[in-house]
Amino acid sequence: MKNHFIILLTIALILSLGVVIAQDGIEITKNVDNEVPNYGDNVIWTLTVNNTGLSELTEVIVTDEIPDELIFLSASPEGVYNPDTGIWKISNLGAGEAVELKITTTVNDTGEIINFANITSVDNRIVDGLGDNATINVPPAALLEIDKTVDDPEPNYLDCVLWTVTVNNPGPDPATGVVVQDIPPAGLEIIGVYPTKGTFDADSGNWTVGTLAVGETASLDIITKVVISDTSITNIATIIQQNEFNPVTDPTASATIDVPPAEPDALINVNQSVQVEQTGTQFAVAESTSTAVAAAGTDHADKPRKVTDPGLPIPVTGVPIAGLLISGLALAGSGLLSKFRK
Repeated sequence: MKNHFIILLTIALILSLGVVIAQDGIEITKNVDNEVPNYGDNVIWTLTVNNTGLSELTEVIVTDEIPDELIFLSASPEGVYNPDTGIWKISNLGAGEAVELKITTTVNDTGEIINFANITSVDNRIVDGLGDNATINVPPAALLEIDKTVDDPEPNYLDCVLWTVTVNNPGPDPATGVVVQDIPPAGLEIIGVYPTKGTFDADSGNWTVGTLAVGETASLDIITKVVISDTSITNIATIIQQNEFNPVTDPTASATIDVPPAEPDALINVNQSVQVEQTGTQFAVAESTSTAVAAAGTDHADKPRKVTDPGLPIPVTGVPIAGLLISGLALAGSGLLSKFRK
């Protein structure tokens, strides 16, 4: 008798507080249009609330808070969903009636993302344990960025110019298997190639960067001599390989030089040298100098031009010797690499 009284008292207390442990006659389902989207894709989440009972329901409150890994774009129908609070309010839901809400979001992370929706109140009474969820699995992604610059956009014929390619990984995941292709076009002669990471193959123009952690940057310096005049030369670098998804379909960067006409009677020979300092098994460029000697009887003075490399160490095993000792280069006993052209 005493236990029966306690049970009745508990039920009365629950009803007085407006709490409903489970709500008969109402259902909610949640689905997503793409379960395996890529980073940056838009996905549509569909919520359906169905009154399976025999009487009208009022003040149905659904809570659907957008996860941090998603960016809210829109909801349809408009005006019924508040993305700030995650509240969808249904004023009236007739017997046998079903209503639908579509929420469009942008995927802003990778991995498993679970999106929950719960009916939290019906007829101003709290509902507990009535909800559904949908899950997406986003493959790894790395939004690699590439940039290319040149130190002198208006060099003269036979000048040396320094091209710098930079690759950065802002995430969201590490980038692996990264390969950048940079083939100097006709009119440029490679003097030296110096990556801060990975190796460069002079034959294919492929810079094998390897792995870039989130936030990591790698660069490639290429010193070339201009062997053509009266023209523009555009030098292109392209990310041709990475294992992770990149929403940028054509990750390419370029830089252009404008070479004025040469004066044939002003130049009779050119002396050019590249100095490379050696420490153990490491090489680092000291400087590259190109000097054009004026022809006798002309008004043209010598035109020296120097390109100084930032002195980045180059492992002997990292760059093929063929890539360092380009045609006409010789390694002196002093550890300096020199080239002379007459």
